[in-house]
Amino acid sequence: MTAGSEFVGIRIPSNEVALDFLKAVDLPIAAPSANISTKPSPTTAQMVWDNFHDNIPMIIDGGSCDVGIESTVVKVEDNRVIITRPGFITQEDIQSLFSAEVSVEYAQKVSEITPGNMYKHYAPTAKVQIISTPEDITFQKNKKIAIIATQEWIEENNQILQSYPENIQIIIW
Repeated sequence: MTAGSEFVGIRIPSNEVALDFLKAVDLPIAAPSANISTKPSPTTAQMVWDNFHDNIPMIIDGGSCDVGIESTVVKVEDNRVIITRPGFITQEDIQSLFSAEVSVEYAQKVSEITPGNMYKHYAPTAKVQIISTPEDITFQKNKKIAIIATQEWIEENNQILQSYPENIQIIIW
């Protein structure tokens, strides 16, 4: 619960099934994260089962995660909310919940105890290939491919990219 620190981590799910379960039991629940340290967080019940089936009796399946990135982690101290790990909920989202007297800021020094800030914590095991031109892409049948590129690169190479298989997802950075 404290990871050896003086702080307690509290999770608030956005999933309706999880929220309904918490209301039904009407008790606080202490539970670890559903991911193995240094591994990407699972986004489906099947992924949790694949990682933990030998260690847990059941999973409540509320569907896939709405967002595939880690949670925002904050530390509340006096009239300050300090973001120790950025996530889907932004600084602006948090500030909109408070009056002007509450400061919402990013941590100056990231604490080692903040989940997801350890070296290689959520690093995927996927093969990564750095390319300069679309011709450098190597295809494998039945494999998903993501291209992360600037808008300018996509526009310069759009004609070639249009001819590629549908298993490519383009992410503009």
